[in-house]
Amino acid sequence: MKILLVPIEFTTWEQARAWSYTGSYAFSDGLTENNIEHTFAPIFIDKSGKVNTICLDYIRENTSEKFDQVWVWCIHGALPSHYWEWFSSVANISVGILMESLIFEEDELLEFPNLRNRRALALEQLKNFDKAFVCSEADANVIRSEIGIDATWYPPMMPEKYIDFRDPPETEYAVFVGSNYGKRRKFLSHSQLRKKLKRPHLPERDTELPYLFDKLIDSFPDSLDSDLALDNFLTNLRAIRGALFELHLEGLRMGCANVNLPSILKAFAGRVIESMGASVPVITWIPPGKEQKSLFTINEDILAFSSIDGCLEAINQVNSDKFCRENITITARNKVLTRHTSRIRIKQLLNWIENGKAIDYSQDLTYRPSVEESLYYKELFTKNPSWNRFTPNTDESCRWKVIDKYLSRIHTGSTGESLIADVGCGRGWLSSLMVKYGKVTAVDPIGDVIDFAKSSFEHINFVTGSSDLLEFLGLKDGFDVVVSSEVIEHIPPEQKLSFVKSLVQICKPGGFLIISTPRKDILADWIEEYGVPNQPTEDWLYERDLIDLFTSSDCTVVSLERAFLMDIYQIHLFRKNL
Repeated sequence: MKILLVPIEFTTWEQARAWSYTGSYAFSDGLTENNIEHTFAPIFIDKSGKVNTICLDYIRENTSEKFDQVWVWCIHGALPSHYWEWFSSVANISVGILMESLIFEEDELLEFPNLRNRRALALEQLKNFDKAFVCSEADANVIRSEIGIDATWYPPMMPEKYIDFRDPPETEYAVFVGSNYGKRRKFLSHSQLRKKLKRPHLPERDTELPYLFDKLIDSFPDSLDSDLALDNFLTNLRAIRGALFELHLEGLRMGCANVNLPSILKAFAGRVIESMGASVPVITWIPPGKEQKSLFTINEDILAFSSIDGCLEAINQVNSDKFCRENITITARNKVLTRHTSRIRIKQLLNWIENGKAIDYSQDLTYRPSVEESLYYKELFTKNPSWNRFTPNTDESCRWKVIDKYLSRIHTGSTGESLIADVGCGRGWLSSLMVKYGKVTAVDPIGDVIDFAKSSFEHINFVTGSSDLLEFLGLKDGFDVVVSSEVIEHIPPEQKLSFVKSLVQICKPGGFLIISTPRKDILADWIEEYGVPNQPTEDWLYERDLIDLFTSSDCTVVSLERAFLMDIYQIHLFRKNL
């Protein structure tokens, strides 16, 4: 698949600052994470509203390739009319994208009279498209009813590479990052709230990056003469934008919480997801809409308010209650990782284009760990010297000898590079050893541990999630070998069969699965000798029960070996039936 991506950018950082990275550049990140080939061709708008289409002009004039889809951001500035016809001629499907609302209250229109024309302008532009992505569920209904094209709303997203796993910040005040207008003025001018809610001096202001952004745009020529010139410009633009986004996230961490005040956007602002990804508790107003309200759970992953007193109370709670602050931060970050990454969001939108089924954003796309599990495995795999090593410890080495033998046996006579999934990879020691047999994709549901693994083994594709996420991402029947070492015993009994089926689903027909887990046969003796296993879930299996799980899931037993003290580990080699 090939997609032409036409986002909006601005000619000065003063304008561009408010145009969220997660609302435009994150689309490109998500397409890359889904291995979707795409051409990035931003249009630039100056303060007067004039549109610069130099990147798009170059692509139109110098490429003869067709695209499967074209995604174009709307409202700000008008593209020359000939582009609508060109989009239809070079792409099978065209999608218009709105990052702002179409429905406003009267007091908002009084303060911003220009908004009175926004709805008409947006609908006029969207008539040129087959489908639309919009940020508000109410706007999707407007577009469907008034111009008859299919539309879906989408919540903000966060590229996983920017998610921060530090502890939440500790300050005496919360921060608000945004413009002061409308209902926000009452909050920001309130005498008591002003002592607890600050508008921070953002870190970007102490760097040359805003200047470099402006300089890059100013130095851009009136026309492009080569692919290299375009690539160099876009590479520099992305680098500056990415660095500024990282500083923006640091700005969100300048308070004990980030407060999302009422907005003309009838949806959760990008700063909500960004704050969650930055490991900062979020205190927010709740925008209208049933589906909006289902995105988050009050007092679990967000704190909410409907008044100034409620906002002040929530800030005091986060400030004074370390347990609350840490639990909300971890719960929210885990929800982002299981529902709101750019990898997940783009796949959801692509699926919607293909099948037209409404997207349920209130469901986890992969296993979401509890706070207890997150803290336990972070401590075990990133801090415990016996279990945070780059190389296997004695226990792991015993398992590796058998897994290595199985992989060697599978690899003999094979052609090409094997595709291997390491499900429940932990800190990545096993993934790093398996690369000699092929290309490894490693997944684990604990984001802190995946973050640690990425820093240890940069050459491996690590993803926060599990086999069910890989299946959702289109990798059903995608791997020659699926390995899951010391994972299934930590799956609750009622979920074991679905876990096994998800492992089998991502394995190619005729492919192999390598599973290691402790033997329940020796559990009593193990406890007597070494003590009770203490991981959050411990449900060991008899060998016969594990074999039954896989044979009932369309697999055949190939081999079984045991390893380590008291032959604790049963290490199975299964083959998925053709």
